[in-house]
Amino acid sequence: MSEAGRRFLAERLSALTDAQIRALFTVARIELLGETTTGSDGNKRPVTVDDWVAAFKRRRAQLVDQRCAG
Repeated sequence: MSEAGRRFLAERLSALTDAQIRALFTVARIELLGETTTGSDGNKRPVTVDDWVAAFKRRRAQLVDQRCAG
């Protein structure tokens, strides 16, 4: 990806509100995938919309904060 492409994508993704991101994963019915993760207590638990929202926001931050070489 070029630096210009990264900036463009970062701008578009940064424009999404928390409510829009949550709606995206809610409408996708992501919880029906039956995925599990390990909770803070060390026990397995179902993956939730909140988990997906948090993951999306972490990846978006990486895209916003990093620059493309060359």
